[in-house]
Amino acid sequence: MEKFLETLEAVCLAYGKPYSEALAWVYMRCAKGDELRAVETLNALAFELGRLPSPAEIMNKMHPERSVNITDRQTASLVAQNIINAVGRLGANAKPDQIKAMIGEVGWEVVKNQWVNICSNMQASDEKIWFAQFRDQAEALLTRAKANKLNELPTFSKANEIINQLAESKKLGR
Repeated sequence: MEKFLETLEAVCLAYGKPYSEALAWVYMRCAKGDELRAVETLNALAFELGRLPSPAEIMNKMHPERSVNITDRQTASLVAQNIINAVGRLGANAKPDQIKAMIGEVGWEVVKNQWVNICSNMQASDEKIWFAQFRDQAEALLTRAKANKLNELPTFSKANEIINQLAESKKLGR
């Protein structure tokens, strides 16, 4: 178990994640029974994803037959936490490539064109609010991506109905 925990700590350090006993405890179930394979999987996924993989991602890679389904909400929460960590670690002067490497593509879609503003305005006391906003934006992006509707504008059926009613009433001279 020692080798896995050393690797976990190194990956946390490399990707700007705080390492703690609580974090180690959550991840230890990944190494149960096959520490060497868990170390290899952790390293491979961290390199592939450009971030610390979640325990579920490690377990899915190690045991695809027992795949743990990660919901969009859980993925969005990881994205939000990556963004918050990146703000503290990289700051407003970071280059887009550095930011993308730390927060991933979905995270980048959430913050692009706003990075400097986010870095300037985020305060520790507001972190939960920022987290919720990032999480909700990421979740919406993930949902739209699954439906292949990333390039479409959202439609609002009620809004269209109201617009049609207004147009009709204007024609009638009301």
